Amino acid sequence: MTPHERPLMRRSQLTTSLFTTVTAIVLTLAVFASAAETDKPASTGTDKKPAAKDTNGATGMVKPTATIGAKKPAKDPATALITEAVEKLTAEYKATQKKEGGGGSLRTTSDYFTEVPAELTPEKVLAAVSKSYGSDPVLDAYVRWQLLSAIPGTLEDKLLSKGVNAYRSAPRPLTRVGASADERKRLDQAIKGDNVNIDTINSKFNEAVDRRAAMNAPIYSFRDDLFSKLPASPDAFIAGLGDAMDRFHAGDNKGGNNQLKLVGQRVTLWSVSVENPRQRAVVADAVERLRKEPGVEYAQLVEPGEGGRPRWKLGMARPSKDELNNIIESMKGAAAFDVPAEKGKKKQK
Repeated sequence: MTPHERPLMRRSQLTTSLFTTVTAIVLTLAVFASAAETDKPASTGTDKKPAAKDTNGATGMVKPTATIGAKKPAKDPATALITEAVEKLTAEYKATQKKEGGGGSLRTTSDYFTEVPAELTPEKVLAAVSKSYGSDPVLDAYVRWQLLSAIPGTLEDKLLSKGVNAYRSAPRPLTRVGASADERKRLDQAIKGDNVNIDTINSKFNEAVDRRAAMNAPIYSFRDDLFSKLPASPDAFIAGLGDAMDRFHAGDNKGGNNQLKLVGQRVTLWSVSVENPRQRAVVADAVERLRKEPGVEYAQLVEPGEGGRPRWKLGMARPSKDELNNIIESMKGAAAFDVPAEKGKKKQK
């Protein structure tokens, strides 16, 4: 290398070293910036706003909006009680869902409020059980069901509408295993082949059905208890029939017809004492509409088919004609005891 080329070589080395150093600094800053962004808590809607700017663009002091010495509004006692209950019940539910070291089992009765605080009026409780408490329908129903223990008896007539609305907002039942189209396809795949063990498949299938039924227990319990608290009326009975259809649509034939039986029992007692006979016609129309429901097909078990090939035996979840007939007949029997309207008096509408 000539003496003239040595200075040029040193300048080239310095330039390369400087470029490498700057690049490393930029990359390092980028990594920390990314990590800081990741570590930021999600916005809760209560983050502080940036300081206000004056007309010149400079940051100024934010003027206080609260009056000095003013007291914060007191928290509603009922809201505090419900919030505390929701937190405890949610923790209680989640503890039982842990695969290892689970914290016992769920409550089997609605008994969270063994003594009802005076602040928890039926109106407050109905508002609480009309809300959703998470995307998990089982957790949601469990919390609402336990909150319902703050209403020990039947609701007053004036709360019928709110009670029915809460009932209709209940979490929907989970679909029975083998009732959805996707599950039916998977079940059909399970019995293809030459060495199908029918007993083993039926055993595993029944276990899955039982697990799904256990998950539905809090959902049904909330619905059953709330229905029992509704004042006897056409609106309550029609809502109860809708509950039965939700269970049929989930492929639960037994659950749907059990609900029909409950509705029928209440209708029978109500029909005898109803003051306006035309109210029976309203309920009867709702019952008759259920006869037109097509039902939902579901897999029951594997059985030998033609040529010994296994096949799924199918069932149909739909209203029982016997249960529907029982409701109708109970109202017809009660109608025989109606007192005819006296002449000269207008009939009840």
